[in-house]
Amino acid sequence: MLSVLLVVLGLLLVATANAEPGDRYTISLITMSPGDPIFFRFGHNAILVRDSLRRTHRVYNWGTFSFNEEGLV
Repeated sequence: MLSVLLVVLGLLLVATANAEPGDRYTISLITMSPGDPIFFRFGHNAILVRDSLRRTHRVYNWGTFSFNEEGLV
């Protein structure tokens, strides 16, 4: 799992190496507040990317899990 994450992060770095700043994209951090269950104790974060040219929004979410995962708290 860690190796897959490292590969994805590496590809993202390569893809953005030649990116130029501009007004087309707006990037925001979405922070959800903590909740009562153990898996919500510290809140959650996601990155929102808005593309004004294509009029699209994309949320990059991480840190999710399956409730069926063995050994889950």
